[in-house]
Parts: sequence; structure tokens; C-alpha cells
Amino acid sequence: MSNISPEEKQTHISLWKESGLNKMKYCEQAKISYKAFIHWVRRYAPSLSPSRKRKTKKKSAFIPIALSEEKTEKRITHVIEIRYPNGIQLTCPIGVDISVLKSLLQ
Repeated sequence: MSNISPEEKQTHISLWKESGLNKMKYCEQAKISYKAFIHWVRRYAPSLSPSRKRKTKKKSAFIPIALSEEKTEKRITHVIEIRYPNGIQLTCPIGVDISVLKSLLQ
């Protein structure tokens, strides 16, 4: 299999995509090395190969939380107010259930 041209490798990749088979089944049927085929896909069709880069967690910046008093009908209500850099503002009463707050933040 080492004497296969780049065009033949790309042909195998195209035939595999059209076959609907997984890579291993295609390699068995085409009688080619699975390890070599994986290399071909990474080299000639990188968009079809899963990224090897590890996903890194984004470092979360500190988001200041402002506590304010909101007067409604002569009643003072304490609220949590979160303002995102994109202008979105989230205001919830202090006693809001943590699961509700969590779902709003996601």
C-alpha cells in the first residue's frame, strides 16, 4: 500500500464517504490498512477527521454582581442584577431558586 499515489488515496477517501460504511469496514472491504487510511483522511481530508486538539476550558472572567433595591408598590425587593458585556441584563429576586438562576445563566 505504500506505492499508492495521492490521487488514489483521495479516491479511496471519496469512495469511503459515498459507501456509508465506517472507516474500519471500508478498509476491510477495500483490503487496505486501517492505520494508513486514518493517516490519509487526516492528511487529505482534515475536515472529516476529528480534531486532535484538546478542547480547553475558557477561562471565565470575573463577572461583578450588583445587588440593588427595587421599590415596587411601597415594598423594597432585593434583586440580583447581572449585566453581560454584550448588553444583556438579567435581574432576579434574591430568593430565586439556584437551579432557576443556573438555567438562566446557561
